[in-house]
Amino acid sequence: DFLQQAPESPTEDSVRVALKLLQEVGALRVSETTETLSALGEYLAKLPVHPRLGKMLVFGAIFRTLDPILSIVASLSTKSPFVKALDDATEAA
Repeated sequence: DFLQQAPESPTEDSVRVALKLLQEVGALRVSETTETLSALGEYLAKLPVHPRLGKMLVFGAIFRTLDPILSIVASLSTKSPFVKALDDATEAA
């Protein structure tokens, strides 16, 4: 209901897919009457990354493997520079 008031509200399918993703990663607990963030969800809400990548960061910190996880998440959260270079070459031609 709240999202429907936004100037460019998302489709119902988009919201449904997002809620399903949050449930899959363990960030959202759903009961018959309410939806609440789990402890993991509280942490993920503070991170400006995709929930799956955020979960990797949280678990990397828990298991003390944060350095390699940071490298992996950084590489997964950006587009490949090689793909961009090919796109630019195609536009220039």
